[in-house]
Amino acid sequence: MSVEGEIALALVFRPGLIRRAGMAGVAVGIDYQGALALAPPQCDREALAFLLMRAEDGLLAGFRRAENDHGGK
Repeated sequence: MSVEGEIALALVFRPGLIRRAGMAGVAVGIDYQGALALAPPQCDREALAFLLMRAEDGLLAGFRRAENDHGGK
């Protein structure tokens, strides 16, 4: 795994970087500005942003799947 891949993985699971919306707090994405602000200065920001976008796709799909499996509860 690349350095940026390791950073992206760590950031995706960091509390507070998942954006939520509505009264139910539905996950709507990753806080890219917050994630990039926490990234080390020497990392490739373009590569990191790309990896965060790919991770966001999987995260949102997983949240939707979990919601469907649990009947929205």
